[in-house]
Amino acid sequence: MEVKVISPSKKVFEGTVDALTVPTTTGIVQIMQDHTPLISEISPGDLLIHKASGDNEKYFISGGYLHVDENKVVVLADNVE
Repeated sequence: MEVKVISPSKKVFEGTVDALTVPTTTGIVQIMQDHTPLISEISPGDLLIHKASGDNEKYFISGGYLHVDENKVVVLADNVE
């Protein structure tokens, strides 16, 4: 699935991943291939990107919005570290 993580100042990540773990206002959500379409508000916490190679990337995200549709995920982040 294709993932983009964008903050107001830069594109943080763009690529194909196996899964994405996101802290939302309703709890932690893991997004995988063929996930149901979703729009959610993101809570402060760790954003985990699980790559096919087995490598993971971890970012702290201060909030924002998540959009999932047709195996494309966009994370619009307030701030990413």
